Amino acid sequence: MIKAKHFILAAAMMLFCNGAHAQFELGFKGGFAAGWIPGTQLIGYEKVMPHNGFYAGAVADYLFDNITLQTELTYAAKGHSDRSQQDGKYSRDLRYLQLPLYIGYRIAPRLTVMAGPELGLLLAAKVTKDDIKWDGKADCHPFNVAVAAQLNYMVNDHFGVDIKGYYGLSRTFCVPYIIGNTSYEDKGHNAGFQIGFCYKFQLD
Repeated sequence: MIKAKHFILAAAMMLFCNGAHAQFELGFKGGFAAGWIPGTQLIGYEKVMPHNGFYAGAVADYLFDNITLQTELTYAAKGHSDRSQQDGKYSRDLRYLQLPLYIGYRIAPRLTVMAGPELGLLLAAKVTKDDIKWDGKADCHPFNVAVAAQLNYMVNDHFGVDIKGYYGLSRTFCVPYIIGNTSYEDKGHNAGFQIGFCYKFQLD
């Protein structure tokens, strides 16, 4: 497995080799998010559904010919929704502050594919069971590590469309999952996709 320090070293080498043609962009992005927590649906679950929400935040790009180094700071909804024999209608709404670091390659004049690690900071967690709500933040790990891939298409010099998928490498919950009188180790991790719009502008 590629370690984070190797990823950063590779990014730094690409920046050094392409630095003479670098451009810097700032922007904003936002759109629709759908999430799951695979690994946590155990015995008795009958219908697992995506948990829908949104994301919004800021983006910064370093452009080096066909190579891009991009980072973001976004507020995003994650979680899961389902129906089960013992829990009825159940959902967990998780809110994260996301910080990804992407290395991208421009495969067409306006189309860039990128991938990299992502760190998430848990800001809030709300659980709803049959319209009864309570705070579930204490059940979750405060940090979340994932890998993410994103496709960016710029319609013009400022407006574009982003499609992103992510898959968690760390566990979401820090408490066991209990069914009846049996306690299970919860191996659930965040996964999902986001689709939305971005606006970018270059800095001199």
